[in-house]
Amino acid sequence: MSKANNKKKKSKKKIIAIAVVVLVIGLCIVNSLMKPKKKAVEEDLGIDVQELHKHDLSKSFGVTGTVESQNVLTVSTDITYKIKELNVSLGDYVNEGDVLCSFDDKELNDLIAELELQVSEAEKLSAKNTEITKRALDDAINNKTTEVNNATNAYNTLVDEYNKINNTYNALADKNTPEAVEMAASVKEAEKAMNDAKTNIDTVTKACDDAITTAQDAVDIDAINTDGNSDTTKELAKLYRQRDEMTVTAEQSGIITKLNVSQGSIPNGVLMQIEDNKNLKVKVNIKEKEILDVKNGLQATITADALPDKVYNGTVNKVINFAASSDDVIMDESGSSANANYSAEVIINDENELLLGMNAKVDILIEEKADILSVPVDSIVEEDGEKFVYRAVKQNNDEYKLEKVLVETGSDDGYYVEIKSDELKEKDLIVDYGYDVSEGDVVAVNIHEGI
Repeated sequence: MSKANNKKKKSKKKIIAIAVVVLVIGLCIVNSLMKPKKKAVEEDLGIDVQELHKHDLSKSFGVTGTVESQNVLTVSTDITYKIKELNVSLGDYVNEGDVLCSFDDKELNDLIAELELQVSEAEKLSAKNTEITKRALDDAINNKTTEVNNATNAYNTLVDEYNKINNTYNALADKNTPEAVEMAASVKEAEKAMNDAKTNIDTVTKACDDAITTAQDAVDIDAINTDGNSDTTKELAKLYRQRDEMTVTAEQSGIITKLNVSQGSIPNGVLMQIEDNKNLKVKVNIKEKEILDVKNGLQATITADALPDKVYNGTVNKVINFAASSDDVIMDESGSSANANYSAEVIINDENELLLGMNAKVDILIEEKADILSVPVDSIVEEDGEKFVYRAVKQNNDEYKLEKVLVETGSDDGYYVEIKSDELKEKDLIVDYGYDVSEGDVVAVNIHEGI
């Protein structure tokens, strides 16, 4: 055989070898393309999934404000005699019934004695009766303020107790346990006590209004009966009334936050101000974009930098939904009102150590959605008007097959979204990014914790 023939044979063998290699590579490529349903098994990359759990999707927003008193009492008088004794100083705490100050009554008593010499016994009796009827009216008006405040404070306390018990009950996963049944009964009892307290406010208000009406009727009748009295008798009735007011007592407990008089001075209307420091509220500023979400009765939590370890429960009691003058409003870059030109009052329901005038932070709960079955927003796939997620179901050899599960969605917090489905249960593995996969895919998974 010639050398030329040998060279030709060797060349053919090389071509055949190369052809075989190319064929093998081609078959591998075709085989890979023919198996699109199997992803990331060999590569050990894994599809991101997380266990299905319940999350708190409650919506709230934070505002700031100042601690104020629920009950502010202005102590005033029409007496224009010198203050003989002043028993309080600015910042003092006083109890209801404590003597705040007394006036020098010598000049008044001398004037009464002089006028009594000018009228008959019948006229003196008439003047005293006028003083008694007017004092009864004042007492009835003051009593209404005290009684309604007390009834309202009691109601607010019971509202907070009901909310605590009800929230605890709603958080229970299994409501058929003996403990859950017992707690359900407690919820009903707390709700009844709360409703009874609210009814009591109306009852107390009506009783006080009836007492005021009765007292006012007596004053009106007395005015008719004494219309013909002499000016001296009418002046004597006025002085009798002033004599009963020469000693001023506290009509509520609290702190003296304003003091407009000193010992020896002659008052000019307002003597002082007493603020109840036990029943407190926070007046908060609210921005325009949030004011429409704020309603009476919403629950809130209150904190203060001065008491970093304390959290108090509160209730929105009043919404002031009119804005400041547009001249006073500063707009931010987004075109929203930068100034917090709306406001609301949040009653503090718990006993607390807060002080009048403290700065406080208030978190107002707009919507309560605790323990809600939810998935990442990106898990939801929408097609042809339907929403679904992909559930990873374990197969063999650490592989998982993806199943499409239809769901309904609800509230979301920007990351998690509420889902409803009879097919899903807690700890099911849900694909994080639903648009990256297809139904029937066989994949490796990377199980991670949610946020």
